[in-house]
Parts: sequence; structure tokens; C-alpha cells
Amino acid sequence: QTTSPVPGRPLLAADDTEKDMMVLKTEAKQAIQEAKNGSVLLFATGKEAPGVSLQISKEMLEQIQAKDMYLQVNIAQGFYIIQANALEMTGIAQDLGNEDFGLQIKMNEVSEEQRETIKSSLPANYTLQSIPLSTDIICTAGEKQIKISNFSTYVCKDLLLSEEIIPAQSTVLCWDDGSNMFRVVPAVFMERKGKIYARAYSCSNGVYAVAAGSKTFTDIQKHEAQNDIEILASKLILSGKNNQEFDPNGSVDRAELAAMVVKALGLKGQTWKEAYFSDINGKEWFADSIAAAAKAKIIKGMPDGSFQPLRNILVK
Repeated sequence: QTTSPVPGRPLLAADDTEKDMMVLKTEAKQAIQEAKNGSVLLFATGKEAPGVSLQISKEMLEQIQAKDMYLQVNIAQGFYIIQANALEMTGIAQDLGNEDFGLQIKMNEVSEEQRETIKSSLPANYTLQSIPLSTDIICTAGEKQIKISNFSTYVCKDLLLSEEIIPAQSTVLCWDDGSNMFRVVPAVFMERKGKIYARAYSCSNGVYAVAAGSKTFTDIQKHEAQNDIEILASKLILSGKNNQEFDPNGSVDRAELAAMVVKALGLKGQTWKEAYFSDINGKEWFADSIAAAAKAKIIKGMPDGSFQPLRNILVK
């Protein structure tokens, strides 16, 4: 029996077809009507399909959201799992000027050319461990289209690994639309039916892939934090003072800590707004990270409206 990729959620197989375009039909509507709240609605392509495009009407999306259901789209190299209520459609429908809209959910392997571009953007000694997959959601009303790039909560992308990996030296990276720069996203590694997958948690669409490599520094050898530093550095969350030194006993200020937390959580940098903190003008190297942390309500400032970004963190 097929098990749900979302723990505790029943899974319903709504379709199984070789086509790369799926439109929810009578069978899916019936499955939704009979489903329990919180179920996972599965749409699976043929075993070797490199991509899929799923079309959903406004009416069906509302039915799925009313039951707090998940949508799962499967292709040969991975799965795309979305909590339907992560799709906040009210504002998008207003922007389209039309309440009668449809959704197109896409997951595809990237082209060979894109794959080579991705490989060239990796740090030295890092290699791809999965086929890069692109995810998109497009809202359409008539001739108007709006791409949905961000979500109110994490959505999941499961990436099939090409070989066995060392989790401590592997990380999932995301390339946002039109960007040649990657960012780290949170991930766990799991086995399913004899295959190993990396499950990426992200609040946005983009291109996702698993990369592997290792990193250490000359001044952390035999240090009590050596293992933790090497894991976080290998996952590209931490960087050193330079390529060889980390300064493990050095101080960390509030800006540096905010930047590390934002990177570890896979949050996108945000455009600076003056309303955030009075002592940051938006031109500092850390401004986008602090804006992302403030928007996510991870950090707070001082009572006087400042953030004091260069103030050292005290460990007690």
C-alpha cells in the first residue's frame, strides 16, 4: 500500500497517466468529496516522465482548501508537496481583476544547459547529487497570468538522489527565478522504497538540487566545536574569516547571528524598509538578512527602535 509522504495524512491516488498535462476530472472531484480532512491528493505521471503540469480550477482549489488537503505531484526524479492553504489567492485574484481563475502547477527537470550553469555556480569541490528540478505555480484568468513564487508556509520538494550521500556533507540549494546565485534551504534525508530522497522545505518556488562537499579550517582542528563547525560549513551555512581560518573563539554580533539564522532557514533576503530599525540604512551587507528576519518575526529590536547590529551576542 502506498503511504503518505506527509506523516499522519491519508493519501489518495487521483490519477496515473503517461501524459505530461493533467486536468482534474470527475475521478479527482469524487476523491476530494470522499476525502478526510488533511488528506494528500496524489497526481502521478508515468515512471520516466521528466515533468508534469497540473491544472486546477478555482472551484476545485476551494474544495481542497476547505478540507485542509495537500497536493502532491510526482515525476520520475522527485515529488512536489503543497499544503493547499499555503496558496493565498484573494490578493492574487484582485490583481488579476477576475475572480474566475485557474492554477497551473509545474514540476520539471531543467535543461542540460541550465544544469551546466548550475554546476558552474557551485563552490569548488562541490558536486550535484540529484537532477535539478524546477517548480512553478501560475495563476491564470483569461489572458492575464501571475506567477506565485512565495508561500505563507513551507512547501516540500523531494529530490531523488543519484547515489548514496553523507548527510553531514550534503545540502539542498535553491536558485530563485532569474538568479545564478543559490541559497541554502532546510532539508532532511529519507529512504523510501529502497531509494534515498532529500526533502527540501522552502517558502518559494525555484530550481532545487542536492549538492555535496566538505569544508574545514586550519584553526578548528581538535577544537571542541570542530564537528559542528564542519557540518554547518559543509552545508554552506557558515563561512570563515577567510578560506583557511574560522576563528572559533571569536565573537559574533547580532547582524552575523541574524544572517546565519536566515541562511539556515532558507529565507529569501528582503528589500530594506526604513520602518524596520532606525540604525540600519539598507546599504549594509547584512541589511537584506535582517529585513528577512524582521519580516518573519524572528528578531526584535531595542525599545528605542534600533537593532544594534554590531553589538556582540552574549552566551550564558
